[in-house]
Amino acid sequence: MKNRSALAALSVYFLDNFALAVVYPIFTPLLFGQNSHLLSNIGTGRIIYLGILIAAFPLAQFFGAPIIGGFADRRGRKKAFFLTLIAEILGFTLSAYAISQASFTLLFFSRLWTGFFAGNLTVCLAVFADLYGTQKKRSKAFGLLMMAGGSSFIIAILVGGLLSNANLNPNFNPANPFWITAALTFLNLLIVMFIFKETGKKSLRHPFRNLQKIATTPEYRPIRRLYIIYFFLMLAWMPTLQFLSPLLYLDYNATPLIITSVFALLGIVWAFSSSFANHYLINHFSNRKILLFALPTFSLCLLAAVFPYRLFTFIPLICIAGGASAIAWTNTLSLISLKSDASLQGKVLGLNQSVGALAMILAPLISSYLGLANLHVIFLTNAIYLAIACILFSNASILAKPSPRE
Repeated sequence: MKNRSALAALSVYFLDNFALAVVYPIFTPLLFGQNSHLLSNIGTGRIIYLGILIAAFPLAQFFGAPIIGGFADRRGRKKAFFLTLIAEILGFTLSAYAISQASFTLLFFSRLWTGFFAGNLTVCLAVFADLYGTQKKRSKAFGLLMMAGGSSFIIAILVGGLLSNANLNPNFNPANPFWITAALTFLNLLIVMFIFKETGKKSLRHPFRNLQKIATTPEYRPIRRLYIIYFFLMLAWMPTLQFLSPLLYLDYNATPLIITSVFALLGIVWAFSSSFANHYLINHFSNRKILLFALPTFSLCLLAAVFPYRLFTFIPLICIAGGASAIAWTNTLSLISLKSDASLQGKVLGLNQSVGALAMILAPLISSYLGLANLHVIFLTNAIYLAIACILFSNASILAKPSPRE
């Protein structure tokens, strides 16, 4: 029963990351391509519209994640999965229809809708927190989730990049990947319905009392510190990922096939780092020591990526950065989960998802403005964000005290 519930949560997490990544090879050609009709009346400044479109998803997730996480704590993980998956099916269908009708407004709304209900990522994390209690087990379990995310990333990039490319087949278009995602979400709904068994204890506290406890009590001070560190981590990683496609397309003259290949390679690195590399590290070091290695490595790689203007030197740097990001992400989530009550996993992780979503809202807007001058400036700014996160983490002496479950 434990394995079946974990498998169902893993399936949902896989698809949510698939839905996030499938847009990356689609939106840049959709907005910048010569044959695109989505912004046919806009001559310049399309990168701003790209930033707005990317920010829509996390904007809605900012509000949706804590609501869905709190709902999962009070009403159960299965009900939360069931309601959000139905809503996501509608959202992906609406995205496909918006692209077929060349409606930017409708596409923007569909990304808002889907982003709100994609807060069920929080429920997946809460399920794994329910099932795995110790530091090593939970870190490895979260690493497995990150590996699923990396694997889905590879498949999503291939599906999005290939099935939206009319040069490969006249029947291919940017709406196709969203139709496929809607069908896969329906399959996920069936998996949850038939194999998932409830994992968490339901919280009897009022949701606002839960929020007050997390925001004010001394025992949750380490989590509040980790929220800030996670904010800067996301502020750095998401625009690195989101603006990698336009950087390759505009500065390196990369073809859609090359862009797809780079993202696929990055997904492989992410999956390997979050699973095999993280498993090795967690067997020898604590979460804190791993973060003190991963954060500066990530920052230095992005800083180095500002200078090379040859594609074969840029790609290894961005891949190492991706691997360090996967390890940092996994261990930050593990620390946040380990330092919270078992009955508040959904709320705590939901608030963390909102913190990440806030970073994802601000990051593309800031980066799209910076990118008007030079897209490489985005990577310099991201390296600075990570340096701040590293300084905050190394100076947070309260995090040096082990959790009872560590």
